Amino acid sequence: VKSDPAGPSLMVVQTEAGAASIVAASIDRLKIAGVVGTVAGDDTIFVATKNRAAQSRLVSTLKQEAN
Repeated sequence: VKSDPAGPSLMVVQTEAGAASIVAASIDRLKIAGVVGTVAGDDTIFVATKNRAAQSRLVSTLKQEAN
């Protein structure tokens, strides 16, 4: 999983082909503070966040969950 900010309120998360909906559902279930919602394609997820602090929490949580 790779993530990059796209402004202060949007993160783009890239996954393996076919895994985006599974990862997006996992992000939604984690209820990370400041994460508003997700939209998943085949290998890309847009994650709406309230601010950059929420983006940082998202990245940190994704790293923890990957381990």
